[in-house]
Amino acid sequence: MARRTAFAEYNIEHRWTTLRGSALVGSFVEDGPGPHTTVPHRHDFVELIWLSSGSGTHTIDTSEFPARPRTLHIVAPGQVHFWTPAATPLDGTLVLFREEFLTGPGGLPARVWDGGMAVPDAATGERIDRMLRELEIELAGAASDRDTVVRYQLSALLSVCSRAMVSPAQPRHMLAVAFEHHVHAHLSAALTVTGSARALNVTPNHLTEVVTADTGRPPGAIIRAAVLLEAQRLLTRTTMSCAQVAAALAFDDPSYFSRFFRRETGVTPSVYRTERRLTAA
Repeated sequence: MARRTAFAEYNIEHRWTTLRGSALVGSFVEDGPGPHTTVPHRHDFVELIWLSSGSGTHTIDTSEFPARPRTLHIVAPGQVHFWTPAATPLDGTLVLFREEFLTGPGGLPARVWDGGMAVPDAATGERIDRMLRELEIELAGAASDRDTVVRYQLSALLSVCSRAMVSPAQPRHMLAVAFEHHVHAHLSAALTVTGSARALNVTPNHLTEVVTADTGRPPGAIIRAAVLLEAQRLLTRTTMSCAQVAAALAFDDPSYFSRFFRRETGVTPSVYRTERRLTAA
C-alpha cells in the first residue's frame, strides 16, 4: 500500500543483534536510525531511548518532546518519528525489541505501548542504568538460557520505565492486540470491523465485545482513529497532495476524505496542513 513507502523505514534485522533480530541493546549513535535520524520514519518494533547527552527535540506522530540527557523516549510500532538535534549531538542507550519476543509461546502477557517521553527521578534513572548494564552483559554472553533471561530482564526494565510514563503499560487481551496489529498492517478507509473479524477468525460481535472491554473503545472507533492519525502524518510529514493522501488511504474520492477529516477534526485537510506548518514554523 502507498502508505508503506511514504516514510523511510528500517527494521531490527539491519542492526547488529545477538538475538536473531528479536532484541537489541546498543548505542543510539552506532545502532540507531543513522541517516533516518532527522527524517520522518517508522519501524515494526518497540524502541526505547535513554538519552545520556544531547539537545533538540523528538517528534512522535503529532507530538513534540524535548531531547535532553536523562530523558526516556518510547516509540511504539508503526509510529512516525524523527529527531531534530540542536547544538549538542544526541547519544544514549537504545533498546529495540519485537513484541512477539516477549509475548510468544511461554512468554509474558501482551502490553500496550504508548509512545512518549518521561523524565524519571534520580533513583529510577540510576536503576535504569543498572538494568541496562545487566541486559548488555547477558546479551554479550552465550548461555543456553540467554533468551529466557533477556526476556525477563527486558520485561522488568520496561515495567520500571512504564512507571515513569503518564500511562503505564497494562496486560492486554490477545485478541485486542491482534486486532490492533491487523489495523496497522492493513490500514485503509476500506477496512471494516466485519472484515477484521473474518481475518481474525472470530465473529464481529465477539471482536467488538473484547476490544471494547480491553480498550474502552469499539473497534470501529479504533479503525477511524488509526486512519485519521495516518492522514495527519501524511499531511504534516510529506508533500503529498490531499488527493494523493486520500488515494493512499483508499478513500473512494477526495471529497469523501475531506468530509471524513473535517468530521473527525473540525477542519479540512488543507486547513489542518496549513495550521500545522504555521505551528511548526
